[in-house]
Amino acid sequence: MSTLIIERASKEASGNYTCRAKNSFGEDSYTVHLVVKIALKWLKEPNDITTTGGQEVTIECIADGFPHPKIKSIEVKSGKLLSSDERLKFYGISALDGGEYECIAENEIDT
Repeated sequence: MSTLIIERASKEASGNYTCRAKNSFGEDSYTVHLVVKIALKWLKEPNDITTTGGQEVTIECIADGFPHPKIKSIEVKSGKLLSSDERLKFYGISALDGGEYECIAENEIDT
């Protein structure tokens, strides 16, 4: 029996690990795949924005984790999906675009 201990495993520790045993009767090996999942962390959270009509506005929602998070932006009032990207862009913004928007980041750990 053998044991591999990885203290403070990080995303970089993910990969294949092989244990090999050899003696006068032969040899054998066994490989396991390790995936280290990392909880979400906001790298850039969205902020409230005040602007004037006609401007281009970008709301950024950038998160990290492993597996890499999926980002989506929705309009809170209607529940309508507006973006499946880290950036929600408005070209020529108007008063009709005013409201509350929510940025959601999800991966297999944080949903």
